[in-house]
Amino acid sequence: MACVPRLFPPHFRVLRIRAGGPGSLPLWFLAVAMNLAPPLEAEEDLQARDDSRRRNRVVFFSQSPRNPAPAQVSIEYGAKNPPGPVQDLAAQGARGDRVHLGNEDWTTLDTNVELKASKKTKVKPGLYALALERGREDEFWMVLLPMDQVRSKALDPGQPDPVAGEVKIALERSELDFDADSIRFGMGRDKRVNDLIHVTVYAGRTSYAADFEVEGTGGGSPMPSLEGRHRSSLVVSEQERSRLIASVEHGQPPWKSEYEERLEAFKKGDRWRLGQNFWTTLEVASELKLGGRKLRPGHYYLGLEALGKGALGLSILDPEKMRKGSMDPFLIDQARPSEIVPLKAEPLDESAEELDIRFVVDENAEKNARLVIRFGPHRLEAEAVL
Repeated sequence: MACVPRLFPPHFRVLRIRAGGPGSLPLWFLAVAMNLAPPLEAEEDLQARDDSRRRNRVVFFSQSPRNPAPAQVSIEYGAKNPPGPVQDLAAQGARGDRVHLGNEDWTTLDTNVELKASKKTKVKPGLYALALERGREDEFWMVLLPMDQVRSKALDPGQPDPVAGEVKIALERSELDFDADSIRFGMGRDKRVNDLIHVTVYAGRTSYAADFEVEGTGGGSPMPSLEGRHRSSLVVSEQERSRLIASVEHGQPPWKSEYEERLEAFKKGDRWRLGQNFWTTLEVASELKLGGRKLRPGHYYLGLEALGKGALGLSILDPEKMRKGSMDPFLIDQARPSEIVPLKAEPLDESAEELDIRFVVDENAEKNARLVIRFGPHRLEAEAVL
């Protein structure tokens, strides 16, 4: 099956990564892929990149005091995604050709309940990367690739190859009376059927749409929303190629003076959602040590935890467990972290008006990078080591 276009062809190569300034030791990695191209030695840099993201989300609110938001579905994507690849697929793609529905990074769908598309195609709770596939003539399919399979095969967005457990959903293609100069998504409720949502992809002058039945809503009322998000990524880069190490994505609530009172009242074991609306997330593509804690490749939800005596840590939460419990971030106190990363408090010269979480690479330091959290007058950080 062809992919249009394959931006990052796999090969067998040795990479030398510069993780510090003069005098720092180089890190050596062996990257192995499926074809038999000759080894290529290249010097690459560790970099931190920041970009704007968007998250469309539909939350079903119920009257249950135990869990007032039992079901939610969201799509997260880049704020700037040129529609060219989708337009090329529609104009000249062959049957079976695929493109990623985004730009340099995966567009993902996260659902904590089962979905049913076209009244028969089931989508299990989980995290999926999204691609568009050409079928016969004017047939188009949205392909949901389980992120654990994408991660295990080290697929990048230019390579949305078939994986185990993927789901294909038939799309209805329509012409638009406006030009969407960036791939974007729409998620809306059905006015007649309470548990039905409409998902639409806009690219150029064309839209691709599908309806999803949402299970486990508890009779709740759907509330669609669109939120701007910030993401910071730690990547290894050389020329036009890049390899993701880890990325953190979060909402940006403004700092309020009452937050200081809450932090002062924190007792050991108390947790804070560390963001707004949807979970703050951490994607780990290559094994990483964060604050001395080893994190395996995977997708995680994050929170802030009181460790006692004024110390704070980063709660690492298993999304699968959160989905099974239909747990929204405001129920984070009921969650059990799989790991807690200690955070070091550092002085902050200027107060941060809104939450800011990012990776920082210091070329003059021996350590690889740091994950830095700035919020109000507070600065917290943890060393990030490859």
